[in-house]
Amino acid sequence: MKQSGQRSVSFILASLLVLAPACAWSTVKDQFSTINKFNQSNGEQPNSSLIADAQGNLYGTTDEGGLSDGGVVFELSPTASGWTETVLYSFCAVSGCADGGRPTGLVFDSLGNLYGVTGGGGAHGYGTVYQLTPSSGGEWQETVLHTFSGPDGASPNGTLIFDSSGNLSGTTLGGGEHGSGTVFQLTSVSGTWKETLIYSFCAAANCTDGSSPQGGVILDQSGSLYGATRSGGDSTCYNGYNYGCGVVFRLSGAGSKWRETVLHAFASNNEGIAPQAGVTFDASGNLFGTTYGGGAFGYGVVFELIPATEDNWTEKVVHAFKFKTGANPSAGIIFDSSGNLYGAALYGGITNKVCPQGCGVVFEITTVSGKWKEDVIRFFSGIASGYGPAYGLTMDANGNLFGTTVWGDGYCPAANGCGTVYELSPLSSDQRP
Repeated sequence: MKQSGQRSVSFILASLLVLAPACAWSTVKDQFSTINKFNQSNGEQPNSSLIADAQGNLYGTTDEGGLSDGGVVFELSPTASGWTETVLYSFCAVSGCADGGRPTGLVFDSLGNLYGVTGGGGAHGYGTVYQLTPSSGGEWQETVLHTFSGPDGASPNGTLIFDSSGNLSGTTLGGGEHGSGTVFQLTSVSGTWKETLIYSFCAAANCTDGSSPQGGVILDQSGSLYGATRSGGDSTCYNGYNYGCGVVFRLSGAGSKWRETVLHAFASNNEGIAPQAGVTFDASGNLFGTTYGGGAFGYGVVFELIPATEDNWTEKVVHAFKFKTGANPSAGIIFDSSGNLYGAALYGGITNKVCPQGCGVVFEITTVSGKWKEDVIRFFSGIASGYGPAYGLTMDANGNLFGTTVWGDGYCPAANGCGTVYELSPLSSDQRP
């Protein structure tokens, strides 16, 4: 597991906006390229958005595969002839998976160390928070910073985020005081990381405060945290599995004293149900996100929350998916510098024997005469090109989009393929219509 190239300590860290140039898109085939195909030994089923460093290397995780089938952290480096993958760490390398299994949610610190979570493994089997540190010899060393035990959280799934003090915050899908998920914070004291349970969901009657946060959280300038839960909230709304169609929340405070505010509880199918990703700010302080289901056609929505007052936010449906142009977005959205939105829908689009629910799409949403308009910039079509874009997009400074598909590749031993990493490039000025 060799480290490719030299690294600067300056990295592109998580931000609220992707400030890339506005782009001209078309569905011409030469915009799309598969830059990596997983084959079990180098990972299987990528399960998070990619992040980039200052040199343009990409980093991500897979749910399975690797030396012990516990998933991997990988790096993709651009070369003159394409992209080269390096497996930085294979999980379940320690007996009993003490190092964790099913890694996801990477973030860099200012020194170039990687941090993430594992959905399983650890001393108690409920997942871990880990750090990967590059060594001078090119190897990466894993350190488990925290092992979840259940009451303090279980099955962390979303991306971690650093605050200005160097604390790490994230979410767990389950566990906590009520078994319905948590928001947690890790603080480093003299080199030892200590967990603080910021909030346990289902603390209110009928889980009106939300339940099961599946995505991560983001920060505003005051240090408040924002996120979404896929269930809980309005108990009269049915999300297909149980009552409560999810909420968007804010947590304000410090240390062990935090207060939750529900900014919006999804209350009907028309406004969307079951947000599975986190939320994103636009330049005006409005929150945007997606719901997996609901909307006018039942296939999910892109929504906007606009603050009228600090605690009173109004929801607006930006786009309702229609299946032919995408269905069931399980990832969030990103912006370019002109305020255009980009995201992926897991299903919908082209249907065939391989993907009868639809192979998924990448979409762009722009404003035309004050109204939002969706354009599909990639229809996935099956195993050869990958299908099932379940996770979010990353945009580089040139406006190129990078993402992953859970399935496909054409030669993986798995029946549906082990997944891919792809690149979408906008038209150059001389190609534009």
